[in-house]
Amino acid sequence: SRQQIVKQLLPYSRSIMDWGYSELSKVCIENGIKPVWAFIPTPKDDLPRLNYQKFHEMATKHQFVTFDMSAVYKGYDINKIQASEKDLHPGVIGHQLISKLFVAKIIENSRVIGLEK
Repeated sequence: SRQQIVKQLLPYSRSIMDWGYSELSKVCIENGIKPVWAFIPTPKDDLPRLNYQKFHEMATKHQFVTFDMSAVYKGYDINKIQASEKDLHPGVIGHQLISKLFVAKIIENSRVIGLEK
């Protein structure tokens, strides 16, 4: 079952993530692309700083340019941002906020990510 597979893989989750970041970075760099990693929490992420630190460390280790978007929902009613009461992912408003901040981060980091010379 899916639950059994998840249970068996859980002890290796950090290693799997590290391998994935490594592979993505390697392919990007080999093709002249600067890898970019953005931390975008779910609207009701209870541990955004802890999650950010854990994954940010892995991303920087593998040469990703990092965007901290942990404050993307700041000042907004979380219940209006998430997809539904049962689905904690961002809904329409959440995705609008994410895209607006993501574009701002790209512009802010355009030189670092190779869009400007």
